Amino acid sequence: MPEGPEIRRAADRIGKALIGQTLQSVNLPYVTFLGREHLIEGQTVVDVTSRAKAMLIRFENGWTMYSHNQLYGRWTVNLVSTKNTMRRSLRAEFCTSKHAIRLWSATDIDLIPTAEEPLHTFLARLGP
Repeated sequence: MPEGPEIRRAADRIGKALIGQTLQSVNLPYVTFLGREHLIEGQTVVDVTSRAKAMLIRFENGWTMYSHNQLYGRWTVNLVSTKNTMRRSLRAEFCTSKHAIRLWSATDIDLIPTAEEPLHTFLARLGP
């Protein structure tokens, strides 16, 4: 299971590719996201951070993608022109004009209003 420092490094790597970028396309095939792509497609990413083992990707319109990798989750950052060869289950894909950022196999993921982050079941249990 990825620990906090690994998630922090992943957030830093993802942040370099996403912060300040507008999402050209969004693919959210996981059950908790179905039909919700419109909430963040075309939005600009304003922050990518971690809290303990959770990653938070914040968008300019007040939505946050929460993810916890659990045992099997994995983030990848590639150029959009790179052919996808991953054999895992895609959970989320964010494409900018240059990068494709993908989350694979994680099961604890959701889109939540940024203002409600402190109320999230996992995040509410964390200290300051």
